[in-house]
Amino acid sequence: MIVGPKDFGKFKEAWFRGVYQKHFPELYFYARSFTNDEELIRDTIQDAFVTILEKDKLESVSSIRNYLFSCVRNTLFNKFKSENIRERVKAEMILDSEYDQDTLDCYRERLFTLTKEAISTLPASCQAIFRMAKVEGLTYRQIAEVLSLSVKTVETQMGIAFRKIREYVLEAVIER
Repeated sequence: MIVGPKDFGKFKEAWFRGVYQKHFPELYFYARSFTNDEELIRDTIQDAFVTILEKDKLESVSSIRNYLFSCVRNTLFNKFKSENIRERVKAEMILDSEYDQDTLDCYRERLFTLTKEAISTLPASCQAIFRMAKVEGLTYRQIAEVLSLSVKTVETQMGIAFRKIREYVLEAVIER
């Protein structure tokens, strides 16, 4: 018998066990859609259930299932964010300790050159929109007005430009 959140204090253990057994498989596959890291998935689901156990007033939660899905998603995203921050800090520390300023300047110059090359490979209209936004500092709305385009078209073209520039630079760096 699964007990609702209003009876949470009295039947906590039975309620928790029932909810866990009922929702674990679907939470597992939901988390799996974000990552294939088994340990991270299990930790995240466990964290979601711990959050429920620690929450005193579950009466305000209308759907435990939706609440669990939100917990899993938010916990995963927070873990991804903190991992990205850790990796960036680690990379910066390595750069600071291993490279002198001349080496860093050389890398920056190479990146700048690759970026300019990548921009020059963009289709003419995409290149014009990118330059107006990044060199001239115009807003997407201003660019749309100047070129008689919709703001959505400008956004799409900027997305294409960023993707192609990123791909060009990554490809050049990997080949090096």
